[in-house]
Amino acid sequence: MKPGKRAQATHKRQHFVPKSYVASWTDPATPPGQEPYVHLITKDGSGYRRKAPAKIFRETDLYTIKMAGGVRDLTLEHGLSQLEGNFMRIVREFIVPRRALPTIPRLKLMLFVAALHARTLKMRDHHSAHWKRLLDIAERSAPEYGRIEWRDGTSDPEVPRYIHVDDIRELVENPIPTTVPAAIDAETPLMMQMHARILCIESESGFITSDSPVVWMNAEKVQSHEARFWGPSFIDKELEITVPLTPSRALLLRHGTPGLEYVEVPYKAMRMLNARTRHYANQETVSRLGYYEPLSLQDLSLRMAVSGAGYVR
Repeated sequence: MKPGKRAQATHKRQHFVPKSYVASWTDPATPPGQEPYVHLITKDGSGYRRKAPAKIFRETDLYTIKMAGGVRDLTLEHGLSQLEGNFMRIVREFIVPRRALPTIPRLKLMLFVAALHARTLKMRDHHSAHWKRLLDIAERSAPEYGRIEWRDGTSDPEVPRYIHVDDIRELVENPIPTTVPAAIDAETPLMMQMHARILCIESESGFITSDSPVVWMNAEKVQSHEARFWGPSFIDKELEITVPLTPSRALLLRHGTPGLEYVEVPYKAMRMLNARTRHYANQETVSRLGYYEPLSLQDLSLRMAVSGAGYVR
């Protein structure tokens, strides 16, 4: 097989949650000679399985841009792989030993978090549904011309712009190659302006993660009509962005003076974060030991802002 053809056949199974990230949750008691595995539990606790990180949370050609002649553009796949490598080095060299995080490593951490937020199937389905609504309108209103007028809020309103129905259809089928780079560009500089806390805990079970690990939440309006309609956003003063980084480390972002600090937190803070991670999972959570604790945001003590509690300053 020619090198070019071989390259075109590679990288077809692409992870929407990086296997290197999930590997931090492998069970330390994996029997010798067996591939290390994590415990996967459905968010309602009704299902359980255990799998190696390489064999979960993946889809075929999720990040591939398909070009003319069957050419597969893997630029996004390779770019995400680079972000993952940077993240693992930062965790190993800075976050686990609790070292101060200089600006460039902190930027690389936020790039990874923005990508992790945007690349999941949950976000893919969210954007696909948005574009499907627009496609339905376009197919009804523009069958003759095959395009509709498009205003994105940034162009001159006096100059008409158009989007073709075929382009909308591609975004419905797989918006990820378009939405992930846009989300990284938009979210990273805003996250860099937030105050970061690394929550640290020494616990056998530790923080859990999920198939949608990055959670945006405003605890003050999580049950309000406004929150259900719009969802949390950067304009929310009480926005909290949380990400489990390892079973013993989690990232908490809030508006405040840019920077990063390490905070030792008690068991209840871990339960609060785990309840949040489970609630916003798409289908499954990941645990290093396979324990299932029925945590719910219906419990008001678990729904409150993590940073608002007296034990996280």
